[in-house]
Amino acid sequence: EAAAAAAAAESKIAAADREGRSAAAAAEAALAEAEAKAEEQATAAAAAQTAAEAAEAARLKILTRGGELKAQLAQTVAERDAALRERDAARAAVAADRAQLEEAAAARGRHSQEVLLREQEAEALRTELGALKAAAAHEVAAAAATASAATAEAVEEA
Repeated sequence: EAAAAAAAAESKIAAADREGRSAAAAAEAALAEAEAKAEEQATAAAAAQTAAEAAEAARLKILTRGGELKAQLAQTVAERDAALRERDAARAAVAADRAQLEEAAAARGRHSQEVLLREQEAEALRTELGALKAAAAHEVAAAAATASAATAEAVEEA
């Protein structure tokens, strides 16, 4: 009876040992599976971290590029404004030159008129002088004729 009890106990121990080994094997398998999942999750977490870092780097790059573009735009606007100021200054200079040219043309016109008037006055004076010379010559001739007649009369009387 003791041998049967010992055999039964041994059988139970062997069954318990098998169950324990089976449970240990199952636990090891579960642990290996958990470790594999943990490894996958760590890999996924690392990939997510890398993606987040890449996204942050891209955001910073976009912000930097945006800042560069804003700076370029500001420079372009400043250059355009400077060009517009230069154009306006050039237009003002052209307008001033045009006004000077118009004033010079008007002065030249006034001068030409004055020269023409002086030439006309000179011509009128020459004409008047010619008329005075002719009148004087006529009077001299008349006086000479009178003197000649008076001389001839005085000679006859003498």
